[in-house]
Amino acid sequence: MNVDMNIIMDSLHKIISDIKGQEFAAKLSDNDIFSLVGVDSIDYVEIMVNFEELYNCDILSLEIDWSEINTKTKLGAMLCNHITKK
Repeated sequence: MNVDMNIIMDSLHKIISDIKGQEFAAKLSDNDIFSLVGVDSIDYVEIMVNFEELYNCDILSLEIDWSEINTKTKLGAMLCNHITKK
């Protein structure tokens, strides 16, 4: 499956908006560190589960140092890379 990074970032924005609210999502920059702006581990897992459902993929079982994927840009790049390999 070939997915454009912009589509992934738009999907992440919508998922984050659904979880944290539109105002939060609008203020969240692509390079804000999640833990510093109020995206906790439960929010993070919820984002991932929603992404998995949207793209019918398995992300959470990947062997990734999730602590390094701490911004929307890093998350989007990792997801795009994984989806493209599918």
